[in-house]
Amino acid sequence: MILKSPKSFKYKFSKLAGQYSDYNPWSISIIYSDDSLLRIFNWLPPATGTWHYYPAVFQAKNKNNKIICDESPIETSYAEGDHPSTDYDNIYKIKSKLKQLYLCIGRGQGSYALPFEVIETYEVIGDSIKVSNILPDSGKMTSTIYIDRRAISYKNKSQDVPSSKYDKKNQVLKIPEIIGNDDLPETIEWNGKFVRYKFNAQKFEIQK
Repeated sequence: MILKSPKSFKYKFSKLAGQYSDYNPWSISIIYSDDSLLRIFNWLPPATGTWHYYPAVFQAKNKNNKIICDESPIETSYAEGDHPSTDYDNIYKIKSKLKQLYLCIGRGQGSYALPFEVIETYEVIGDSIKVSNILPDSGKMTSTIYIDRRAISYKNKSQDVPSSKYDKKNQVLKIPEIIGNDDLPETIEWNGKFVRYKFNAQKFEIQK
């Protein structure tokens, strides 16, 4: 793969980064981290099913200036089409003295009308890009949090649910709090509140 060549890291692949064209029939997108040391190539195959599967290729430069290229650390354990996956929108470098950490925000589409937002955390370590379990969720640490986007109302009023936001300066992740019964989609709604997670140099903690 050409992305394993060190010289490929600075190449912008401008014909891939544009809109749909004969050259880029799969509409491959290239998303960069805010420190420009990690980028993700992402696309939706034309033959994908109702569960949208977005293959992803990660390319990073580690602390020793070595170029690393790998498939998504989360997706490699699945076969194409087995589950919905992430269409990435933003990548943020997490400030850490000891580790090269990144927070990714994206979205996905489950079966039929089941949209969701995704928060993922990764670490570039040695010659690898690995998931990093630094997010608290349901009493355990994880690398991935899903936010149900079926919630389209607040206090019985039609309203789009706000997207998750990351404050880079204060290292605070803000996620809309969704309530309701998963088995009763009509009960799922945003309660008008947000859950805030602050990075404490090693992991994210929920702010009370």
